[in-house]
Amino acid sequence: MRLTADVPEDERIRVERVGPEILRNPRHVDGAYFIEEGGRRHIEHIEAQALYRGDEPERLAWYGVDLYHEFRLPVRSTLVLLFENRSPAKIRPGWRGDGGDVRVSSKFRVKRLWEQDAAEVLRQDHPEPLEWTPVLLHDDRACLEAYRRLHSRDDRDSLLNFMLLGGFRYGIDRWREVLKGYGEQVMYDNVLDMLEGDDFGREIIARIERRGEERGREEGLERGVEKGREEELRTLIRSSCADYFPGLDTAAIDSVTDLHRLRVIAAAVLRARSEDEARAALAIG
Repeated sequence: MRLTADVPEDERIRVERVGPEILRNPRHVDGAYFIEEGGRRHIEHIEAQALYRGDEPERLAWYGVDLYHEFRLPVRSTLVLLFENRSPAKIRPGWRGDGGDVRVSSKFRVKRLWEQDAAEVLRQDHPEPLEWTPVLLHDDRACLEAYRRLHSRDDRDSLLNFMLLGGFRYGIDRWREVLKGYGEQVMYDNVLDMLEGDDFGREIIARIERRGEERGREEGLERGVEKGREEELRTLIRSSCADYFPGLDTAAIDSVTDLHRLRVIAAAVLRARSEDEARAALAIG
């Protein structure tokens, strides 16, 4: 949380996570924390986005309203952008809705992780911020040191997140080369196995589908959860092709309504090393 919110390290500041068990709509909130300082309390609300869609300002407003309505505490919201190539250069940090006698307005802070210095995360030495090192402003030595610390703690979940974030930022092939560049100093065989095989794609797809399930429920889609998953998988396929194979036409996936087929196409696109491989993946029937 200290990586994404402007809360200084101070033993006099008490930080407590708002657990999903006390939230009415836990699926709405990426992260919320009670902050107590000098007898005053507020809520730090954090939303992280790997791919900016454009509806985030409105969603942050309504999530903030939900948190205020539930706890009657001031709310500070921060939108955290993970990847420079999936985020706009400028974002208006607020939203206003006018519904006649009902008006809603909000503001939020924007934090771009690629502008945050990894040296500060290494100084703090907490597992959760360490796993974000691949998307921060860093050199290979900082990334290597974060990997060493996570590996020495045998923290598989944090290490897997570290690998996923690196794969998202650099692409699988480039990330593989970064890992190999560490040479014999790093035990990366198991990590390469994840990248070479299906685990990497399956983990990404599982996370994408969980997000689609939430969006399907939120938006009351006709086929609910299933359609939400389909839409998120299509977005994953389109964005991956746009980033690495911009000449490919992905229009054909719009007519694919079979969830299993979309999963297979997404996994094949994530593993593609050339435009020809990606084109073949899109043609999977």
